[in-house]
Order: sequence, then C-alpha cells, then structure tokens
Amino acid sequence: NQFGTMGGDDLGSDDEFLTAPLKADDDSSDDEASLRDDSRAESNDQTSKRSLETKEEETASTPSQKRQKREARALGDRVRDKSATEQALELTKFAGVKFHAGRIAISDNRDSPSLMKRIQGIISKKKLKKHNKKGSPLVTVVCISARRAVSVLKELAPFNVRVAKLFPKQGSIEEQATKLQSGSMAMAVCTPHRLLALLKEGSLSFSATELIVIDSFADKKRFTVASLPDTAPSLIELLNEAMGEEPKKQRPLRVALL
Repeated sequence: NQFGTMGGDDLGSDDEFLTAPLKADDDSSDDEASLRDDSRAESNDQTSKRSLETKEEETASTPSQKRQKREARALGDRVRDKSATEQALELTKFAGVKFHAGRIAISDNRDSPSLMKRIQGIISKKKLKKHNKKGSPLVTVVCISARRAVSVLKELAPFNVRVAKLFPKQGSIEEQATKLQSGSMAMAVCTPHRLLALLKEGSLSFSATELIVIDSFADKKRFTVASLPDTAPSLIELLNEAMGEEPKKQRPLRVALL
C-alpha cells in the first residue's frame, strides 16, 4: 500500500524488502577453479580492473559533467546554510533555470537535526493535515535512493498525514499513478526518476504543491541526490519542470535545501 497515514508500523515491510541481500556480483557463486587462482593472477586482474574503471571514468566525464558534479555536490555541502539569494544563484547555475530568492524556502528550524522539524519550520503540521488536492502533494521530498526514501518516511512519521511513496519497490508507475488519483495526500517522498515519470505520465502535478525539498543526505561516497550521476540529471529536469509551471495559487512553489 503506497498510501495511508504514517505510523510506527507503516514501514516494516518496506524496510525488510529494501535490506534484503543483493544478488548481483555474488562472489560466492564462483566455481572452485576460480577460487584457486594464484595470487599473482588475482593481483593482475585487480590491477586491470582498476585501470579499466579509471579509463571509463575519464571517458564518461566531460568537462560540463565534471563542472555539474562540483556544483551539485556543493548544494548539499554548504549552500543550504546560505541566504535565500545565494541559494537562488547556486540553484540557477546548477539547474540552468532562473531561480529568484522568493522561490527559495528557508526553514525557521534550519539547524535542527530532524528533517521533520526543518520541514515544519516552513509548513505547519496543521496546514499539511488540511491539504485535500488529488495528484499534487503539498510537500514533495526528493531523495537519492529508495533506501534513503524509507528512512525519510520514518523520520516524517510523526506528522501523521497521508504520504505517497513514489519510488521503486513500492509498485509500478501505473499502480502509483492510480493511487495518486484515488485520493489526496499531504506529502510525497520520491526518487527523481520516478517523480519525473509520474509528471510526464500526467498523474502527478505541482499545481497545488508549495514545497519541493531537496534532501541533502550524503551516502558513503559523499554523493547527494544533486551530485550522484544517476540522479542529478533527473533532479535538474524536474527543477526545470517545477520552475516552468506557474500554479494559480497565492503562494508560489518553493524549493528548500534541507
């Protein structure tokens, strides 16, 4: 069930599924002959692999991609602590679409270790509970991965509002599209790819959305959703979609780096 009031038991099955052992690249399936390779062969193979990875990385990284990675990484590392005007300039460079300071949300609780508290410093729990628009959550949180999305859902559970789980392993795009149109939800927690797919499919829009949160969580390699090569391009595309839409409402859609 992708939706429902968040509570303590809401995420049990998700967490269990997401923490299941991975099957890819399972070295235990190697046959005995491979395991008896002498150390020199193994060393040569590892050296060749490192050399190949380095060559592929150099080939894949164009100057613009390297520049984008540097700027994107900065979004999570330091930009969230700057003023709205400075954040707008950084996001303009990152996304290639004009941001104004008025489209940047600064939390009254920006120093809190709790993501929920930081969001609450922008939009109140009372307002979240009153939201009643189908297919357009009031707050959308964009995460680096499905695993991180599950952690965010747990952090946001005390809000006790309906949340759309828009990331892989929570149903197909078609199933999530149907759920989005079946009832209103106050929040959505998503990955960039899935959010874009649902926007393009037409079942989700930003017409009633007031806040897009770019989660600044960094993984073990210090990648964020704004710097990981697999997610940064999709984040840029959805920011262009969001800033290009002018919803007919009193308060404009804003972006928060939290």
